[in-house]
Amino acid sequence: MTIRNVTVLGTGVLGSQIAYLTAYCGFAVTAYDFSDELLAKARRSFEKLAARHEREVSGAAGGPARAALGRISYLSDLGKAVHDADLVIESVPAYDIYAASEDPKLRVAARDVKEHYIDQGKLGQPMGEGSFKYSAAHRRPRLGDRGSREESR
Repeated sequence: MTIRNVTVLGTGVLGSQIAYLTAYCGFAVTAYDFSDELLAKARRSFEKLAARHEREVSGAAGGPARAALGRISYLSDLGKAVHDADLVIESVPAYDIYAASEDPKLRVAARDVKEHYIDQGKLGQPMGEGSFKYSAAHRRPRLGDRGSREESR
């Protein structure tokens, strides 16, 4: 499979860097986030990354660093953002992605993760079979994870 179109979910510090560097390497990138305000902030971050590349990366000045900006598109609609993607890179807590889903089951799962693990500070505690477990080590929920190997025996 040839990868041409990459979608980066999340435009925070890490997501912005991943998206910019992916575009700098020549890929078409779709930067996804939940709101146009966050995407406007991402644009400013990409501009700063381009300027830094021009100053600090050999060969980036004189066009390549700025050309990367032209390979980045911005969407706040998750379905549209991933529609033509050959590769999707997640750089947000998974519960945020599920909360934005049109699937009601995923939205309920996202709410449960937030209420049980985030709001109540119960990181790493299983909620029950088939539910999410928020891993303190990985800082993201995983479907169907019921705990460590010892716990599942």
